[in-house]
Amino acid sequence: MASDPRSILTFVPAKDFDLSCRFYEALGFRAGDDDTDVRYYGRGGSGFLLQNFYVKQWANNFMMAMHVGDLDTWWEEAEAIIESGASRGRGPRRRSWKTGECGSCTSGTRRVSSGT
Repeated sequence: MASDPRSILTFVPAKDFDLSCRFYEALGFRAGDDDTDVRYYGRGGSGFLLQNFYVKQWANNFMMAMHVGDLDTWWEEAEAIIESGASRGRGPRRRSWKTGECGSCTSGTRRVSSGT
């Protein structure tokens, strides 16, 4: 092809759009345009589209992977947000995928996966 993609963005479902926005902003993601249906969130050159849309069967099967340089530091940041009551989650689960060590924390029905 003549032009390679610059990025591929996933649409992340949100059962409670406002709560989800606060969760990702607390994790340090910067919000793009203030739209009531879809909002871009980015941090460190990566991003995703949070959508004000929820279908339980689809949301329960949704995952995305995010790679970070230091999983332990990332989890410390996420855990502080979870302990504040802004989200619910569990500690990283280490997995040997081709991409390295991975863990996950859950915000509502959204799963945020991080890896090194």
